[in-house]
Amino acid sequence: LLTDPEHATPGLHRIAGELELAGGNPQRALGHLRNALAAQPTDRRILGVMLQAWQRLGDAEDARATLEAALATTPRGEDLWQARLAIEPVAGEAAQAVVERWLAAMPDSIAALETRMAIQNATGDADGADATARRILELEPGRRSAETRVIDQLLQRDPPAAVARCRELLARAGDPTVQRMLRGWLAMAQVYSVATSPSAN
Repeated sequence: LLTDPEHATPGLHRIAGELELAGGNPQRALGHLRNALAAQPTDRRILGVMLQAWQRLGDAEDARATLEAALATTPRGEDLWQARLAIEPVAGEAAQAVVERWLAAMPDSIAALETRMAIQNATGDADGADATARRILELEPGRRSAETRVIDQLLQRDPPAAVARCRELLARAGDPTVQRMLRGWLAMAQVYSVATSPSAN
């Protein structure tokens, strides 16, 4: 089938790559997967198998080169950026540089902003993480990752404000699961507020 242009689809090349990888041949797997990626550069499944193959080979340089080439033609491929980021050490300078390039290509990407916020938090950049959380909430009000950050910071700096924020979110929440989560946040905020009030001291 792979020798017949009519049947050698990206999906077939991906399956061939998966079979080669399962058979312990990561280098041969990459040959098929490159063909699949050329036709479908944002396919998450293809990228996932390729990352596994590169990991087994220990070939980060080939991974970087291949993904950079794909990004050059598909700069708004979110899964491509996530795969490119996966090559770099977590929260390292190279990872930070990749995230900034990702945001330059996709300024409103929630995934990119959440990644930036996580890196800022990991590196101790509290002000930067707070600013990124606010930007996420501008784009998607109520986004859990950013609200968690905002409420956590309010708990440390201004517990009564955290209580007010939780009540505001709870009043707008329609999902029962989200409501339960917010009630938990509210209870915690109320405990913090009472514990830090002047009368408690």
